[in-house]
Amino acid sequence: MSILSDALERTKRAATRRMLPVLLGDRFDPATVNPAAARHVSLFPQIGLGYNRVKKNANSTTVSILTELGTGRRLEDQSAKRSLRHLESASWPELRRARDMHFFVITRDPYSRVLSAFLNKFAKDSYQSDFRAFPLDRGGFSDFLKWLADGALTKDPHWDAQHKLIFAPLSAYDSVLRFEEFPDCFIDLLTRREIPVGRDLAQRMGQVNSQTRTRASAKLAEFYTPAAEALVTDLFASDFDLLSYKRGLSPKPVAAELTS
Repeated sequence: MSILSDALERTKRAATRRMLPVLLGDRFDPATVNPAAARHVSLFPQIGLGYNRVKKNANSTTVSILTELGTGRRLEDQSAKRSLRHLESASWPELRRARDMHFFVITRDPYSRVLSAFLNKFAKDSYQSDFRAFPLDRGGFSDFLKWLADGALTKDPHWDAQHKLIFAPLSAYDSVLRFEEFPDCFIDLLTRREIPVGRDLAQRMGQVNSQTRTRASAKLAEFYTPAAEALVTDLFASDFDLLSYKRGLSPKPVAAELTS
């Protein structure tokens, strides 16, 4: 993309972002939305869904499934993401039609989300070279959390606060799904919307990206010290409040889940 076309695209997206309250009508209250998160809301007009993407909350899996259901094409995760239309890139007629879509978001317990981000991202050489190298054990996780507290929290959206990626208050969404109940909650949403979900697709929802499974929720007791728990509780105070997750770790970790 040339410098000129890149500048024009940025200008177009900024104009669309400013016009969202008009184009979406009363779908979202402009006084309560987070305009910076508009690019994270993807539209699937063929199946009438708007999905607010949040990294580390089954995002890749959900995007791939919605793309396949909407277009009939089974794409790899990155190809599916590149094909997305979102609130900033959609045409103005598309945005007006989006008023009638069913919008949903997936939230996740901050304790397991930040652990999953640590285990998933710092197993990669690119993250170790771009940021820091941490051993993937309890001590490394504690050092990672201290690093976040020292100013690195905002360096990557995979571990930054979820609410920064969420466009509107949860009360404005038609459905708020819990990552801890994925994929059952997602299949239930599709079924209620009368979007056909075959047995093969349902099975793949539980299996996709199995290579990157961190099983973070099952590893809470292994990785969390009292100091680490207190640090996460403080770092993600806004997420606990805005997303209605309970402060304090459960003594019984829940089952394994996807990291996408």
